[in-house]
Amino acid sequence: MTDVDDGVVPLGPIDLRQVLVEIDEEVARRRASGALPPGLEQELDATFARFAPAATVGGDAASVLAAAERSAFVDVDVPTASTLPGGPVLKKALRKGMAWYLRYLAQQTSAFNAAAVRALRSIDDRVAALEQTSPAASPHLRDALEALEPASSADDLVSVALVACRGATGRVLVADAGDGAEVRALSGAGLDAYGLDPRRTAANRALADGLDVRVGEAATHLAGVAPAVLGGVVLRGVVDRLPVAGALALAEAAARALAPGSALVVRSTSPTAWARRLDPVAADLSPGRPLSPETWVHALGGLGLTVEGVHDGPPAEELRDIAEELPGAGAVNANNALLRRALFGPVSYTVVARRTA
Repeated sequence: MTDVDDGVVPLGPIDLRQVLVEIDEEVARRRASGALPPGLEQELDATFARFAPAATVGGDAASVLAAAERSAFVDVDVPTASTLPGGPVLKKALRKGMAWYLRYLAQQTSAFNAAAVRALRSIDDRVAALEQTSPAASPHLRDALEALEPASSADDLVSVALVACRGATGRVLVADAGDGAEVRALSGAGLDAYGLDPRRTAANRALADGLDVRVGEAATHLAGVAPAVLGGVVLRGVVDRLPVAGALALAEAAARALAPGSALVVRSTSPTAWARRLDPVAADLSPGRPLSPETWVHALGGLGLTVEGVHDGPPAEELRDIAEELPGAGAVNANNALLRRALFGPVSYTVVARRTA
């Protein structure tokens, strides 16, 4: 059997945004021509808001509160229309006889509903104000961070992760996955590795390269992982941009998800190199700042993990000493040594801890 060309042109993919634009333009033309009676749109909106569930009128809190506010008043004047003989008369009699009782209850219920909605609206206003001042909660900051390109993985982290996760039997999580270097290396070593990255563009690029990288936040993902099932967790990038409480909560969630004998690898930028080495835009927009290695050692030990070591990353640029035979070389080189200790050091470090039981 062969296909027959019947002249029908197959439909291409539908652009829903274009469809909505065309609908808006058609409504505007009909409104301008007088085809739509004045007030019809408002009447339709009010009718829809009255009968539609609250969740369908908008996903944000303001829309849900507006729907709750419209529904706060309890109306006891029930409709009396009926298609049954004598139905309207009977309904009117029932409404009139019960009105005094129902109205008494409706007044109290309506007063409580109105007070509850006002309280919720006040809370929503305060939360919105806090979101504007809290970097971790601000949607504007999340959007700006998502638009940034993730930093490239370092070779030393790949080698440390391979050694720490060698022989893992469960899945190994990498977050943020970035360019997918760790996922690629771990998978190449025969491990069942997958990654997470909150930046959709980065995750899609890694996915196009054949890597199991998904869009998502590590904290949200680990909250849904069963205890003691992962063969390893590699945290990079995400620990630098989280506030302190968020970083420690993420480490706790990762420790809970680790199987006995599995390793947690935490890669962090050195605090002294944070402002010097990081992209200044990423540094300014980040809601958090990196922790020192001593803090990570203390925190991971408190979670019941055994810290196996702290590995320094690539060194930063250093001051060059001058030749000893030059005049004043001793003082200059001594000052250089002081400056190295105060200003320079490794750009990053990696802490490896293991769950022993």
